[in-house]
Amino acid sequence: MGNSSSNVFLIFTGLFCFAAVSLFWITWFVYPGFIQSKSPGDPQYEMYTIFERSFIVADSWFAFSSLVGAVGVWRGKRWGYLFLLLAGSSAIFLGLMDLVFDLQNSMFFPTTFEVLIEIVIIVLLLILGPLIVLKTWRTMNNSPSMQK
Repeated sequence: MGNSSSNVFLIFTGLFCFAAVSLFWITWFVYPGFIQSKSPGDPQYEMYTIFERSFIVADSWFAFSSLVGAVGVWRGKRWGYLFLLLAGSSAIFLGLMDLVFDLQNSMFFPTTFEVLIEIVIIVLLLILGPLIVLKTWRTMNNSPSMQK
């Protein structure tokens, strides 16, 4: 379905998103000092960790839909594109929620290495989300087998 370079991009992006989310949460629990933008002594630490932990279920959905979408496209299944549309939409939502919280709570200052990681995550979500949706939609619309 669709042209092969578009499918390769979608498969790679779906697998990348799955791996990145999985790595984030493994790092969060195994080596929190590397990824958490607030340290235990910071007055905002408790609020920050409560907020971040509330993302586990939504991030899991994003990772799951990314993986299922990538596998589906790889296997030539129509449902793969559906799951990638869901993943792209989830990325946009997660990126916006993270951005708004961080801006409202002045989480970007002082700017540390961990804060830079947070900024990179937000930027990736807000770039990859729309890109996944756009590329998936175009691939679907250019595929004769999807025109049913």
